[in-house]
Amino acid sequence: MSFFRFFAERHLLAYVITLLIILLGISSLLTIKRDAFPSVEFGELLVTTVYPGASPEDVELMVTNEIEKEIKEVTGIKRFMSWSMENVSSIHVVIDPDVEDEDKVIREIREAVSRVTNLPEEVTESPLVTELSTSSFPVIEVGLAGELKCHWRGQR
Repeated sequence: MSFFRFFAERHLLAYVITLLIILLGISSLLTIKRDAFPSVEFGELLVTTVYPGASPEDVELMVTNEIEKEIKEVTGIKRFMSWSMENVSSIHVVIDPDVEDEDKVIREIREAVSRVTNLPEEVTESPLVTELSTSSFPVIEVGLAGELKCHWRGQR
C-alpha cells in the first residue's frame, strides 16, 4: 500500500493530521520571537569616567589606574584594555566566554568600579559601566559626501 493510498482510504485521519499541523503552525506563529534585529550580548563592558580639565597623564594616574586595580581582582575576565585621553578614561573589559555565570562577573565588575572612592574631586559623576550589545550600535549609518558649488550671479 502506498503512502497516498493509505491517506486516501483514511481521509478522516488525513484531515485530523492536517488540522493539527495548521494549529501547530498558528501556535508557533503567535509565540515565536520575531525580531528583525535581535539584541545580542557580546560579553563585553565599557567603563567610562569623565575627568574634566585633566591631561591624559593625569587621567591615567588618578582615574584609569585606580579603576584597573579594582577590576584586576575580579575573576572571570579574559582581558581588558584602557585608554586615557584628555578629560576621559575608557576601559574595555572582555569577559571570559568559558565562565559559568556571566551575570555574576558583570555584577562583580560593577561592584569593583563602585569601590573606587579615591577619584579626584573634579570627577563629579561616578564611572559609567555599559554592557556592549547590538542594541548599543546603530542599525544603519548614512554618510553623505559631496562637493558644494556656488555660482554668483550678479552685476559687477
